Amino acid sequence: MNTRSTNSWRRIHIILGLFFLCVLPLHTWAQSLTFQPIYFKSRKATLDEASKDALKRIAQLLATHPQVTLKLIGHAGIEGKNVDPQALSESRATNALNFLLEEKVKKKRLSALGKGSAELYEPGNPSAASNRRVEFEFKAPAITKKDGKELEKIQLIYWNTLYHALIPITYVKGFFEKEGFDALLIATNHSTINQVKASCGVEPFLKSKGLIFAGAVCGGSPHESIAKGLKIKVIGGLLSGGSMLIAKPEMAKKLRADWNNFRGIRIGRPKGTVLTSMIVSYNAYMRGVDHRKEFKWHLYNSHEEVLEAIARGEIDAGDTYAPLNLRAKEKYGIEEVYNTFELFPFHPCCRIITTPEKLKKDRPKYVRYLKAIIRGHEFFTRFPLKAVDIVQEYTGYTKDEVRISLTNPNFRLNPDPLRNGFIKFWKMMNETGFIHSKENIEDYIDSSVYEDALKKLMEEDPQNPYYSYMMKQFLVQNR
Repeated sequence: MNTRSTNSWRRIHIILGLFFLCVLPLHTWAQSLTFQPIYFKSRKATLDEASKDALKRIAQLLATHPQVTLKLIGHAGIEGKNVDPQALSESRATNALNFLLEEKVKKKRLSALGKGSAELYEPGNPSAASNRRVEFEFKAPAITKKDGKELEKIQLIYWNTLYHALIPITYVKGFFEKEGFDALLIATNHSTINQVKASCGVEPFLKSKGLIFAGAVCGGSPHESIAKGLKIKVIGGLLSGGSMLIAKPEMAKKLRADWNNFRGIRIGRPKGTVLTSMIVSYNAYMRGVDHRKEFKWHLYNSHEEVLEAIARGEIDAGDTYAPLNLRAKEKYGIEEVYNTFELFPFHPCCRIITTPEKLKKDRPKYVRYLKAIIRGHEFFTRFPLKAVDIVQEYTGYTKDEVRISLTNPNFRLNPDPLRNGFIKFWKMMNETGFIHSKENIEDYIDSSVYEDALKKLMEEDPQNPYYSYMMKQFLVQNR
């Protein structure tokens, strides 16, 4: 990696926190991976089921990428008298490492480090659960492509999971290169601790200033950011639908039978996540059930913790995402109550954003960028099983989990800006009290960039039925 790229990465690392440099084989000179930390009970270093599930996914990803090494970094809060934070943090990291060894990861690829209570997520609350964690740092040797092409380097923030699957698909198939870009993917983790603080990648994108070309952010976070006064511009999308409210079978049946049965239920959601919670709350609200008075919210550090809380009977229902819904079904028999797509067809989930200044300065480049994303979506629609292989390699989920999720009709990869749904989502959030803002939301979305990208593709390949179909969809969803 050259000095300029190294310095850029160091600046990004400081800004984004838990982003770790990693190269995926054969595809690029650098690829960033990150996983949310695993958490521990106070004074304990024992792995719970959610932690074990996360570590199994990491082991699978390491098996796919044999050149990658991993450092496990343990942390502790202030966890009572006679507790040595340094020793406790070391035990947590070591226990996680030992679990990976049991999963057949070679010892030479792993290292463990304890940092005591030196780096607290919540310094003002040193005993908080968020301080009791193990983080993961992935590293690999840099690989430089030498194909003689002069490509413009761009850096892209995205969430390394199924919801942003169009990013790695587009990347691996060379569609960014086809549009003249040498793309560096920087994976964010929206549920590290509190999605609101980082706005699911929005604020890190803004703070990085000129370093990041575009951001791919999670559902609801653009609206929250706009309500907080942040200036962004939505130009495209990645997904519609895909999130779920889940519960044990008897409770799921009860809740689906009558919205009045939502009165008084205990609902769990990760800190700061808003999409499923808002859509469910809005539908209840429209039927006379006010979530602010009738729901008993329980907040957790991750979706995995929500799943475990349902299994224990601590809560009645919870917010989750794919493929955790499949794991919930297999492990505990937990079922979907509602998929968000059922309640709000073609609602905007993950959006592609930039800033008004960047869009004004480099609009033709953003048109080319969206052309690449559209090509990635076309590849997915034509060759879904090949796309599944790409996504499985990048995310570390099992092939069946990726295949079942990506082919679910309520999980729709889609590059369309979905302007109408984006505006409706804003109104719903205000009406239910999730945000309070009088901003004109139409000023924050520009669907014409996507439209121009689609038109250019139609000019290049006028007989392609996929582009004609996407244009028809665009006219329905954005006029």
